[in-house]
Amino acid sequence: MRRALFLIPAAALLVLTACGQGGEDRTAGTAVPAEGADGGSRQGDAAFQEGLLKYARCMRENGVDMPDPQGGVAQMPKAPADVLEKAQKACEKLRPVAPGAPDAEARHQRNVALARCLREKGIDVPDPRPGEGFPVPQGGEKVLQAMRECSAKVRP
Repeated sequence: MRRALFLIPAAALLVLTACGQGGEDRTAGTAVPAEGADGGSRQGDAAFQEGLLKYARCMRENGVDMPDPQGGVAQMPKAPADVLEKAQKACEKLRPVAPGAPDAEARHQRNVALARCLREKGIDVPDPRPGEGFPVPQGGEKVLQAMRECSAKVRP
């Protein structure tokens, strides 16, 4: 099954990653990770943007043609799942910490609430596991509308 992520406003402060089966192409729109993989300290806006640029550079060096981020949002292009996963793993320590980002437990609780809301709207999505991103199935406008409504509902 192909899965893709749709971009959610960065204000939702959700960590998003795409998921798919090995070798599949997948597209991900990523609201930049709210906390670095190593739980690094929070950064100011300028440092955050610079961190995003370093992360995008690393992703390109590892085979993902990721454009430079704009306005604090990084977007992942379509890439084979194995290439994307390898690049994300290689670059995870470079992911910056968004200014004012919630802690990992708060993010996880919001992601669980988002999944619950989406299921109530008929979108089949599992509860995310702690420390993981949020997979969203493809579904066109119905999924986008549900994501907008649920994101607004669970936003702090």
